[in-house]
Amino acid sequence: MDQEIYRIVLVLVLSGCILFSWQYYQGYFKEKPLNPVKVIEKVEKPKTNKTIRKDLSVYENCGRLKIIVFPLYKTLEFLNKKTGNLGIALIFLTLGIRTLLSPLMLKQMQSSKKMKTLQGDIKKIKTQYSENPIEMQKAVGELFKDNCVNPLGSIGLLIIQIPFFFALYKIVREAHIFSGASLGLWVQDLGVADPYFILPIIAGIIMFLDSLFQGTTGSQMPKGLIYVFPIFFACFLLNQPAGLALYFLVGNIVQLGFNITTYKPSRITGERL
Repeated sequence: MDQEIYRIVLVLVLSGCILFSWQYYQGYFKEKPLNPVKVIEKVEKPKTNKTIRKDLSVYENCGRLKIIVFPLYKTLEFLNKKTGNLGIALIFLTLGIRTLLSPLMLKQMQSSKKMKTLQGDIKKIKTQYSENPIEMQKAVGELFKDNCVNPLGSIGLLIIQIPFFFALYKIVREAHIFSGASLGLWVQDLGVADPYFILPIIAGIIMFLDSLFQGTTGSQMPKGLIYVFPIFFACFLLNQPAGLALYFLVGNIVQLGFNITTYKPSRITGERL
């Protein structure tokens, strides 16, 4: 049953790769304006000659996602004022998001550990009901239920991160504060793609290392996904703003560090040391 789930996920990921490649192919050969202009509204204060630059494009066409976009954008503006560097502010924001998700990350590791301990029983069930797939799935389901294991637990964290990703994606691409914002070193503009592709490549490598680590600690991730996910995200980030690549890079480093530091059998299984 768990292998069937991952096969479905693999098909979806491959379909996404194909769709992304086709859209990139179509957009790459189209004529693009040399100087893209952000949507900025100029509002004149009464009785003054000062012009306020108010970025409204961030909040347009967000739908219900505005609930996430608004607090993230305000937090990013606050951190930017305090640090004086938008790149550092984005790093702190990423650390904050990962801190909020840390309980779910630990729960995911607990689920992976339990799945590993049940592999022997699952093999016995598959052997016993090899000629009756329906009964085999029922028996495996009962085994998961008796041991309080959710076979989709490893996918839950990924699903929860999707709204944060789309919110940051919209902010980085449309917020005027990213125009010309420098991180330092080779990244002189967080609003455009990394000119040397360093951030996307490192982010993909860190994600690959994390996938390898999870594969050795009880995760039932097939070998195909270990390679597909990092390659897909690295290719996706090549043409995206450097700010988005920085978000993924920091998030992947935190994810790998969290998995390494918290992987203790007694802690993952919920037992006391």
